[in-house]
Amino acid sequence: MSSTDVLPLDSDTPKQVSIATTLIPWRKDDYRARYMGYLACGFNPEESLYMLGLKADWLEEQRQDSDFNTFELKVPEIRKELSKEYIELDFFRNFRMVLEKDYRTLRKALEMDGIMTGQDHQYLLKMR
Repeated sequence: MSSTDVLPLDSDTPKQVSIATTLIPWRKDDYRARYMGYLACGFNPEESLYMLGLKADWLEEQRQDSDFNTFELKVPEIRKELSKEYIELDFFRNFRMVLEKDYRTLRKALEMDGIMTGQDHQYLLKMR
């Protein structure tokens, strides 16, 4: 199996690995990108190879490429960057949910949407 072989786009790659591959210079369907994606998500090399159905000789072949070696050494940096991105995504997701709750409560308070309940009123008082 060569470094230019690709995985089908509909393969069962976990979402976290797929996200990690966006930080990797190879195409997402490239085995090298998927391998690095698994490493970035905390899998060790042996586990990454297993998840991809690859053998150790594939890894040895890839390690002949200096770009591959250089990037493999950068995996800890990618892990740090990914953890920051995941935290940021969660923060913005949660913040957006709070804004949506505020918006709905304010619309009820202005009698634009539905009837305000006692719970909505208490939320509005805390919000103010």
